[in-house]
Amino acid sequence: CVRGEATGGGGRCHAPGVRRGRGGHTQGSVVVGEVAEEMKLKQRVVLLVAVLLLLGLAKLFLLDGGEGSAASRRDLRAFRKMEADLSLSRGARLTQTLQSPWEVASQWVGPREVYPEETPELAAVLSALGTARVERADVGYKGTQLKALLVLDGGQKVVFKPKRYSRDYVVEGEPYAGYDRHNAEVAAFHLDRILGFRRAPLVVGRFVNLRTEIKPVATDQLLSTFLMQGNNSCFYGKCYYCRESEPACAEGEMMEGSMPPYDAGPRLLDVIDTAIFDYLIGNADRHHYETLDERSILAPLYQCCMVRVSTWNRLNLLRAGALSSALRQALTFDPINPVLTEPHLAALDRRLSGVIATIQQCVESLGPDNTLIEDRMILPHT
Repeated sequence: CVRGEATGGGGRCHAPGVRRGRGGHTQGSVVVGEVAEEMKLKQRVVLLVAVLLLLGLAKLFLLDGGEGSAASRRDLRAFRKMEADLSLSRGARLTQTLQSPWEVASQWVGPREVYPEETPELAAVLSALGTARVERADVGYKGTQLKALLVLDGGQKVVFKPKRYSRDYVVEGEPYAGYDRHNAEVAAFHLDRILGFRRAPLVVGRFVNLRTEIKPVATDQLLSTFLMQGNNSCFYGKCYYCRESEPACAEGEMMEGSMPPYDAGPRLLDVIDTAIFDYLIGNADRHHYETLDERSILAPLYQCCMVRVSTWNRLNLLRAGALSSALRQALTFDPINPVLTEPHLAALDRRLSGVIATIQQCVESLGPDNTLIEDRMILPHT
């Protein structure tokens, strides 16, 4: 008890907040009840806040951890399957079909993806791109960079982008300075596979012999741009920045390059996926910025503050070096491997951390329900 004021010859114990009246009568017993009720109310409020906080954290954990919800488990299964399918067989051929590789690939294309999640023939199609006989070669008119338009056996048109730089060459200046890197096209395709976007055109690296494979089937317009620099065969083609003084040159007669097929309203979440993809690959061709890892490329993401749940789950599964490890494995198939250097791969992991941090800021600001949108691209293929 709390010692009260002394009365008479001794002290008496009475509850705190209770006043003693004349004759020792107790006054204010109602005050004790009010205090107790107020304490109970505060406890209930604290408990309710704690429950709401735990529910919010639980939802974030389920989405972040990739194991809790049905959607996350589905994304985790898709991720594990992607990992298992990363390594492709060189020299693969179509077996159980009468169709050409080009007919198979053309049937993959849907309104919002270039190839479906299930593509057992992918290795065979890429092998065909990398080995099929060149039947015709012409200049590539469109764009700012040098390229050649080739027609492969079976009528498939492809764009050949020649090698301009060694793997470890560093272009000084703005991100869009210098020439396109042919190996970046190859890496971007496999990054698209790993992220599960499936919107980048199929690309494979290829060596071509300019003397035996290109010149015999080249148009007069393309042939007129060939020249020799020392013992190396070169050509400068026709494009906005193509100049005779800056040709692309083979090593002797063998030229390395990349080869995607030539054939070309996204929804908002598609645009945001594309912004994430562009930021990861440092795509300065679409964005005129002058600093590395320019965050403005992510403007659709941090201005709209929304992203697909499946994209968020996939990004989280690729943290802590998993992205660079997966891409390194995927690129071992390509004929021009090594496609990327270790600094290139480290940059991907660094940029991924920036994307995840941006999404987390949106979640903290607007909540997971307003940021993480359930919108999966499940499209039929016929």
